[in-house]
Amino acid sequence: MVAWARLAALKIFFLIIAIRILRGLAFAVAFAGTTAAGGCVEEFIARDLPLAIYVDAAFEEDELAAAQSALDEWNEKAASCLQIGEKVFVYEGLYRDADGFKVADLVDGRHTIYKITEETEEIKFLRARYGYEISGYGTAGDALILVNDLPPPMTEDAEHHQLYLDALRRTILHELGHMLMLAHFDQARAIMNTRQSSRVEHLTAKDIEQFCIVYAR
Repeated sequence: MVAWARLAALKIFFLIIAIRILRGLAFAVAFAGTTAAGGCVEEFIARDLPLAIYVDAAFEEDELAAAQSALDEWNEKAASCLQIGEKVFVYEGLYRDADGFKVADLVDGRHTIYKITEETEEIKFLRARYGYEISGYGTAGDALILVNDLPPPMTEDAEHHQLYLDALRRTILHELGHMLMLAHFDQARAIMNTRQSSRVEHLTAKDIEQFCIVYAR
C-alpha cells in the first residue's frame, strides 16, 4: 500500500512538472510569435501606418492623459518622416477586457496599451525571460505596462504621484517604439535606450532617426 502511494505521488509530481513545461513552451511560442517581444527586434520591419491604438480602461484619468500625451508626441515628432497629414498612431478609445490580459490578446489584431497590476503566469514568464525588473513589454501587437514596477511606487503624495506619471509616460513612449518594430540601441539620450534609468523624458533625435530609417516616405 505504501509503495502504491509513493508511485501515485511520483506520477502526480511528474504530471505537474510536465504541465509546467508545456505551459512554458506555450508561452514561449505565443510571445515569440509577436516578433517584437521584449523589444528584441532582430531587424527593422516597416508597418502600415497609422496604427489604431486602444488604451486599457483600467487606467485612471491622469494615467490615460499620460498615454494620450505619449501617442501625441510620436505623431508630432515623427511627422517629418511622413507625408503631410499622415499619423503614426490613431487613438481609438478605451478598451475594457473583462478577462484581463491573456497571451492570446497579443495576436487578436487589436493594438492595446494594457495596464498590468497582477502577477499572472504570463507576467511571471516575461520576468523569468527578460528580467524581474522590467516595467514594460512592447510587442508588435500590444504594449504591456507593469505599473507596480514604475518608480516611484504609486502613492497618495502629489509629488511622488507626478513622478510616477512621468515614468508611466516614458515607459509608454518606449513600448510604443517597440510596437513600431524599433529595437533597443545604446544611446545615452534616447527613449529607446536599454537603460530606463537614463530619465530621458521625450523622444530624441536618435529615436526619430531610427524611425525615419524605416518609415520615411
